[in-house]
Amino acid sequence: LDIKLQSTLQSQGVFEGKAGSEKRRQVLDTLEKLLWDWASDVKQPTDVSKSNGSTYTKSTHSITATTSSSSSSSLATVRMISFGSYRLGVHSPSSDLDVLALCPPHISREDFFSSLVYRLAKECTSSTVSGIHPIPQAYTPVIKFVMDGLKVDLLFAR
Repeated sequence: LDIKLQSTLQSQGVFEGKAGSEKRRQVLDTLEKLLWDWASDVKQPTDVSKSNGSTYTKSTHSITATTSSSSSSSLATVRMISFGSYRLGVHSPSSDLDVLALCPPHISREDFFSSLVYRLAKECTSSTVSGIHPIPQAYTPVIKFVMDGLKVDLLFAR
């Protein structure tokens, strides 16, 4: 029964192929890098200048932006957490990506809906991001957009 059900679901296009899975991973990697760049640009209240020594450390679904200056060093961490059907492994080829940007305390909701939306809009010019729809009045802050043909719901939390 399991084999027959699985073959029927495959013939109906319910399962995503290897190319689709790879595309989702690439979109997550691109979004991770974009969030890192954004987080490293958002200044902490005590930090006057972040011009020297920027490094990027990649790990699975979390990013750490480290910047240092001659007088002090600071650590700004944004964790990118996927959830929903993709994370559970039950997504279809047409499913969206649900992603949570877990931001440090110095990054505000206003930063999320201003400077991050601006950075996403800049990506629109390279055709990787389209249909940016921020919803700041929602109880759970979310920016909806399409990246490389995949729908993304990016939520904000601190």
